Amino acid sequence: MDWFEWHAQYRRSPELRARLELVRQSISQVLLARPPGPIQVVSICAGDGRDLLGALLDHSRTADVKARLVEADPRLVSSGRQAVRAADLDSQIEFAQADATDLVSYEGAIPAALVLLCGVIGNVSVGQLPSLCQGLTSLCLPGGSLIWTLGLGTEETAPVELVTEHLQAAGFTMAAYHTTPRGRFGVGVAQFSGPTTPSRSTWFEFAGQPRQFTC
Repeated sequence: MDWFEWHAQYRRSPELRARLELVRQSISQVLLARPPGPIQVVSICAGDGRDLLGALLDHSRTADVKARLVEADPRLVSSGRQAVRAADLDSQIEFAQADATDLVSYEGAIPAALVLLCGVIGNVSVGQLPSLCQGLTSLCLPGGSLIWTLGLGTEETAPVELVTEHLQAAGFTMAAYHTTPRGRFGVGVAQFSGPTTPSRSTWFEFAGQPRQFTC
């Protein structure tokens, strides 16, 4: 899968743009709800970071945010870094060109108050879901939030009920869930009750071969 080209679909798909807007709104609400002080964010398979960067524009808590965005595609990382510089957020947002499935990629940035898991679940097999959800407990601060997305209505993706079941088993409580206008994507927000737990270095496998709009 050429993920740089995949991101071009944002120009063509109203549903992808609607998902992006829901994620940005969710990020904004989570940041507003955090207590005063620094807010650490990590993004798994971050792409070019347009979700977090878009949410931070003119946000009242932008100055509190420190973020590590982990992405393997060098073109997406380059595009994201350019956007970070344009927004004058170089000192706050770090793009790491690294393997998002390796917990080593997050060292120094976890546990985080906000974890972004966008466009990932649709690229993970159903059998990998327990490991994926359990691994999130290594990334998230007790009382922190997780924002996740899922493509809906395809045979290739796990049902929402199964995803929430595994998240709940890992200590996450669902706080909000929304779908895009045509029901192609779901965006969920969950709170982590903790505790943060260590996990093995590689905690899930990213298939990287989704069908169109499944992630």
